[in-house]
Amino acid sequence: MNNFDWIVTVAVGSILGSSVLLKKVVILEVTTGLLVLLSLQYIFTLLSSRFKGFDKLMKKNPVLLYSKSGYITQNMRRERITIEEVKMNIRQKGYVDESRISAVIFEPNGQLSILPKPGEEKGIEDSDNLSAKLS
Repeated sequence: MNNFDWIVTVAVGSILGSSVLLKKVVILEVTTGLLVLLSLQYIFTLLSSRFKGFDKLMKKNPVLLYSKSGYITQNMRRERITIEEVKMNIRQKGYVDESRISAVIFEPNGQLSILPKPGEEKGIEDSDNLSAKLS
């Protein structure tokens, strides 16, 4: 979901909520608002699928937050992500710390991709060492 999709989703919810909660909202206004939003959504999606430049304008590129050389604080500040958030995601993927991680990428959908070093697999020894690392 890109930013425009998110905005349309919130706007549709707001229009529908207003139509239920407010007595002075006319059904024609609700219908018109929904048709305009959904038409814009269709047009933007169509343009994104046909024109690569428009798609790049609408969607973010993946951003490298961590590599073998360490955290890339400039990228983290720009994306407003803390080291603690990255570490939490690393633990959620089953790793105790960054020692087995090759890279962390902030994806356009808001998720963090955790890429292990080649040959490094999550193991039970990680969970055994977790309490020692967190203390």
